[in-house]
Amino acid sequence: MGGALVESGSAFAARSTVNALAMPGTFSFHEIPTIPGEDLTGQQLIAKAKDAAERGGWAIYMFHDVGADDLSVDTAAYEELLAYLDKNRSTFHIDTFGNIAKLLKNS
Repeated sequence: MGGALVESGSAFAARSTVNALAMPGTFSFHEIPTIPGEDLTGQQLIAKAKDAAERGGWAIYMFHDVGADDLSVDTAAYEELLAYLDKNRSTFHIDTFGNIAKLLKNS
């Protein structure tokens, strides 16, 4: 299970390779949809965040690094996304996958 989070010996959440917004009530916590971050521009990453906010979903970006070769998001695109999110802090809850999964699982 790639990206699985383990608590008390068993996985409680895992990212999937399904390319989609994570819409509440439509997925298993063992296969949470993600958005591949590689090959997306800053504006495309921002559009995914806006779509998630408007639809009440979660934009969970999947990448392993910034500006590297394998499964990474472009540095300029990442910085553009971060600047947008910083200006709109009241709209978005930003945290690690693990912390968000725990929050959602316990709500």
